Amino acid sequence: MKSPHYKHFDWDLNRAYLTGFKVYTGKYGDIERLRFLASDGSKTDTPGYRSGYKEEKDTVEFKDIRDGFSPALKVCTLRLGRFETIISWSYDIVLTLAPACFFGLALAALRLDHQPISLYGERVVNLTILSPSVYPIVFAAVASRFFKNLARWRLEKRQGIELATLEQVFGSQNLAGAVERLLFVRAKIPIGIAILLIWCLSPIGGQSAARLLRKEGLIQNGTVFYTHAASQDLKRVASEVSRSSVTALYSTSFLSSSSMKKNLVDFWDWPRIPQWPENADPDSTRAIHLDDIARGKESYASLLGIHIQGLDEFNAEAQYQFSVESLYHDISCNEPEVGVYLNNTTNKIPESWSNMTELFEPPDGIPTSFAALISSPNLTDLYPNPESNPTLLDDLPPSHLLYALVDMWIEFENDTKPLTIFNCSIHPVVVETDIVCNSSVISTSCLATHQRKAKKYYNSQDNPYTALMTILSQKDMIHRQWSAAEGIYNRLLTPQYIANTERFRFTFDDGFNKKLFSTRMTTAFNTFVDATVYYTDHTYASFRLQPGEDTLPGTNRGSAMNTTEAVVKSKEEVYRVNKTWLTILIIITEILGLLGILGLILQLFIRGPDILGFASSLTRENVYMELPPGGSALDGPARARALGSLRVHLADVKPKDEKGYIAFTPAYAFKQDDEEEEGSWKDLSSKRHYQ
Repeated sequence: MKSPHYKHFDWDLNRAYLTGFKVYTGKYGDIERLRFLASDGSKTDTPGYRSGYKEEKDTVEFKDIRDGFSPALKVCTLRLGRFETIISWSYDIVLTLAPACFFGLALAALRLDHQPISLYGERVVNLTILSPSVYPIVFAAVASRFFKNLARWRLEKRQGIELATLEQVFGSQNLAGAVERLLFVRAKIPIGIAILLIWCLSPIGGQSAARLLRKEGLIQNGTVFYTHAASQDLKRVASEVSRSSVTALYSTSFLSSSSMKKNLVDFWDWPRIPQWPENADPDSTRAIHLDDIARGKESYASLLGIHIQGLDEFNAEAQYQFSVESLYHDISCNEPEVGVYLNNTTNKIPESWSNMTELFEPPDGIPTSFAALISSPNLTDLYPNPESNPTLLDDLPPSHLLYALVDMWIEFENDTKPLTIFNCSIHPVVVETDIVCNSSVISTSCLATHQRKAKKYYNSQDNPYTALMTILSQKDMIHRQWSAAEGIYNRLLTPQYIANTERFRFTFDDGFNKKLFSTRMTTAFNTFVDATVYYTDHTYASFRLQPGEDTLPGTNRGSAMNTTEAVVKSKEEVYRVNKTWLTILIIITEILGLLGILGLILQLFIRGPDILGFASSLTRENVYMELPPGGSALDGPARARALGSLRVHLADVKPKDEKGYIAFTPAYAFKQDDEEEEGSWKDLSSKRHYQ
């Protein structure tokens, strides 16, 4: 049985018996539309569309959709039903308020700033972790509604909207659509760029919410106290008081093992300050490496560390980072005169050394193996106006150290012995050292991490950086104090250290090494100075104690303390808010909230049906669809529901013409090789020309 061909009919809309549609559904899924007359409800003689399969094999089911869509009779207002209105406005209000959730998240994060870890805080952190997934979804819903409502609102205005603008705005309901419209429409470039920039805020907003909170130790500033040689009463170095305390500090430092001498801290856990390397850039900051000290490439300014107090900002364990200023005296020695007598040395020998027996074996003192003398230039005469013409410490003329060693195993003959004499220069050096301390109630450990050279000036006649050399050059007593610091039974303690030998006689096992000898002489001399200055409290003060009022600069009791600002980080974690990402989140969320409010306001002014962006809207006023007039008030979803069973396709509706014509038409169930259908339509071809 041949299938009837499709014919055009003139529908009489005035006939009262035109009541609806019926759909034939065949067993092969072909859907046909039947227009029929139903004046008496029993006659269906109107030609329509039937299945193209043989009648004896067809099983036909009737589906009545007259309650669905009847364009000829569908007359309605633009007002939605009550149920649809409630659902629609509930969704719009919830969507408008959705950005407020992220304002709440930002507020919750601010309240957690500097607060300890808690169950509530962990819930907020979990919400921030979800933000990169949730924020783009909310952003897409709010922004797409805004662009859609903006396009619909402008479309209903009296002056209308340019088609290119409509395409650009309505088609930019997601990031991919915005990029596509910008690249291919290319009619409204500024509008496209503006829309694209708005969509680019979506991932940034999600990432800003994810980076809103972090957990780290509580950080605050604190004050740390430390000893500084320039703030001390340096007259103690030439004093003979408290020799036993000085001896205890000095001898303990040098009697320790080789590994202890290279340790980052001294016996009492005070951090040691390294010497500034001779070839280091004075304008740079260098890292301090323990390996260099262990290999002997570097040495400490003193074996006694710097005294630190006030590490009590937190009861729990905390880390302190701060910088301290230190003064030490750098000594550089020339190759010695070996085996010379006082009467034939090239060095200028003071009169106090004329009686060598009393010099090395004083009747009222402790026998010693060395003698030392310091001479300093008269800076008052050289720089009469230091206040108006300050001079860098590095540019000052050096002081001099005369250091003589005697062999204790050789007896005196005629009050004389052969000597080994060193002539050394002394320069004051001021360094700033970065210190890191991990402090708790139980223990504290500190170490030096970085160092830089400080530029200091001789700008007054009582300059604290040159005061020690001035004092020691005026009193010829350093050799008695220094030798006494070794103790009675440690007469070779200092010579063995500076010569880097363990023998009981002063000798250079590997020959004289100027750099090594000078650095060790520097360490020995500054250890002696520190022992005489800090003998009162070096062994018992605690890191966590606050210094007493009598230790402030200018007092005479104890060791005067300087102050420095420290960055204190508690090991007990707290929540910290990233203020930069918080600001970004608030700004983007404000923009998102504005889009939500504008989208809701535009919704109030929109009257027409929502037909943009729906495939069912292509059936409106489409002469090739052969639909009866009516249904203009239906929106896209309603029209799609009414015509849900209508099969459509994009085809060439003028297959016999030289140039084809592409149209959106019903997809008939006729086969292409049916002679009745031949010439009514054909598939699209990339080689054919179309109007």
